[in-house]
Amino acid sequence: MKRRNTLLGCLFVLSVLLSANLATAQTFIGSSTNTAGNNLIPSVGTGGCTTAPQTTGGTFFENNIAGLLPGQSLLSVRVNFNHTWNSDVDFWLQAPNGQILELSTDNGGSLDNYTNTVFCDNATLSIVSGTAPFTGVFRPEGSLVGSTCGTNITPTVTTLAGFTPGQNGIWRLVFKDDLGGFAGSMVNWDMSFGIPGCTLNGVVLPQLDIEGTDPAVCGATDVPLTAPTLAPACAAAVISVFVDGVFLINVTSGQAFVIPTLSIGAHTLRYQLSACDFTSQAIIVSDGVDPVITCPADLNINLDPGACSSIVNYDVFGTDNCPGVSQSLHQNLAWPQVVDIALVCSNAAADEISYYRIFNIGQTLTANSIDLGVWRATPGSPFTIRLWSLTGALNNANLTNLLSTTVYDPAVISNITTINVPLTPTVIPAGTQLVVQVTSTGTATPAAGSSVGFDLTGEAAPTYVYGCTNTANLAVPINVDIMDLNIFTARGLIMRLNLASPAVTITQTSGLISGSEFPIGTTTNCFLATDAAGNTSVCCFDVNVIEFPNPISSLVCNDLVYISLDEDCFYCLGADGVLEGGPYHCYDDYIVEVDKTLPYGNGPWVPACFGPADIGKTYQVRVTDSDSPFNRCWGNVKIEDKLAPVLDCPPGTLPCNAEVFPGSQQTLVGSAQTGNFAIPAAGAVTVNFNYSGP
Repeated sequence: MKRRNTLLGCLFVLSVLLSANLATAQTFIGSSTNTAGNNLIPSVGTGGCTTAPQTTGGTFFENNIAGLLPGQSLLSVRVNFNHTWNSDVDFWLQAPNGQILELSTDNGGSLDNYTNTVFCDNATLSIVSGTAPFTGVFRPEGSLVGSTCGTNITPTVTTLAGFTPGQNGIWRLVFKDDLGGFAGSMVNWDMSFGIPGCTLNGVVLPQLDIEGTDPAVCGATDVPLTAPTLAPACAAAVISVFVDGVFLINVTSGQAFVIPTLSIGAHTLRYQLSACDFTSQAIIVSDGVDPVITCPADLNINLDPGACSSIVNYDVFGTDNCPGVSQSLHQNLAWPQVVDIALVCSNAAADEISYYRIFNIGQTLTANSIDLGVWRATPGSPFTIRLWSLTGALNNANLTNLLSTTVYDPAVISNITTINVPLTPTVIPAGTQLVVQVTSTGTATPAAGSSVGFDLTGEAAPTYVYGCTNTANLAVPINVDIMDLNIFTARGLIMRLNLASPAVTITQTSGLISGSEFPIGTTTNCFLATDAAGNTSVCCFDVNVIEFPNPISSLVCNDLVYISLDEDCFYCLGADGVLEGGPYHCYDDYIVEVDKTLPYGNGPWVPACFGPADIGKTYQVRVTDSDSPFNRCWGNVKIEDKLAPVLDCPPGTLPCNAEVFPGSQQTLVGSAQTGNFAIPAAGAVTVNFNYSGP
């Protein structure tokens, strides 16, 4: 009896383990080396049904599957390979038991590559309706039509689910290239197996809004999350978690986990059982940290004798846990207001072809980097991107202000690629021409078809149709392929400038700006710092301007002060123009008055301001301390006009037969006959007219 209980317990444990393994999705990575020992597609030559390997069955890439249980079915297949002219390519998946599924045949037209192409049965779009490079999820073509290209291949199933579950052994990707001239290479591929009943399809997760609170991080740290809960039978299923497409962790149904760091902005959290069985959740991380604003300490300014104010300079600094927000100037800038385009193809050296793009910058920008879409029809040699700031015509003599130089590896940059060209934050003034130079280095005679183009749209699926092409093995490219201008004007820019904006904007809310003249007393200066998220901080400080502390108590006036009227024939006399000796406190605190009524000296006393009627006269002046009305001194002031008269002779025209001599009277054609000039109060003015005849 005891033995029987033990047996039942073992069977129970085995049953649990079996259920766990069945529920667990497993991914197997296939070989990127084919059975011929290379990664080429086809393994020999460039294709054609009358050539090997098509005549020997095709090019085979194998995946050795082991450990599958009987209930585990094929859920998805992911392929990633390069090939020029996709419609030449036919490929199938063959199971160990001989079952064959048509994945894709003759799709993609003249476009290139299968880039992260995932096949699964529940995809909404068939590969037949897709567009190269087929990035995304697609249903297999899945026909049962046989193919004859060197040898016959006849599919036996129409879906991934049609394969018999639990097949361990050698699975094969079978390739045929039915037209010569183009070839490719395998990058990687894999297969995922699991139990179809364990699924995330239909699981809808709400958006998560998270506020970052760590002053040391621009974002959120240690974000707690919980994986979706699956059906009880799938409790042991392995759920892969991806953040913005990057694998984070494997979890099980309902398991709690932590994302260490999420930057400010939008993120996509992906829970995945297989490449085709997943659900996504949006996460928006906001900045909850206020900026730091630093004001100077209170400033105490001691004035010199007689001074009434002081110019004060100061600095207020703002910092934030997040840098400035990157802005993208691309299609939001209308053609042709901001950017103008020109293209020059040249042979810069015996072994180089240079391609230039010119962008006329219509507003002053600070650029962090520049995104360029680059297309290379024939990968191979490295190429260099140089950014220049240019004024004047595009020629070698004017290309002197180099902003950056970056060399790109041909193994990485081929076909369609978006390149981010980094810049030290660079101010590009309005009116500057930004020149993008792409130099392709290779043999002395560039190969036919060697070309470089630029992203004309900047969209998710850009159109690359503009560039220089060497069509006939010539040292200098002769064919410039220029797109239709109507399309161009509708789509806007070719290049995207990534701009920097300040992390913190500082606004003064009270007081006087730095460099102002601060009066006697206390001026409170307050500032508001606002970061890109709208968080704010405030700081204030005082500027205390202190009047000269120990002025003399008695006043001494100059016996006679000469005053010259200004260009407006006006002048007001201040205490600093009358008082002598000292030291005195602020001159503005003294009252300066004159007696303009005979007999001078007994009033009435009026403000000491003078005009034309006062020229040549001498008045008595007195100065009174406003803090002590009986503290006064007296003197005299004489008013003068020492500025010379100003004569304004308007231009005129005389007839060529005019008699011109002193005292002659001639009419100036098209001009006034009298000029404007100042007349002194006394004396005469001599006006000289100079004439130069024809």
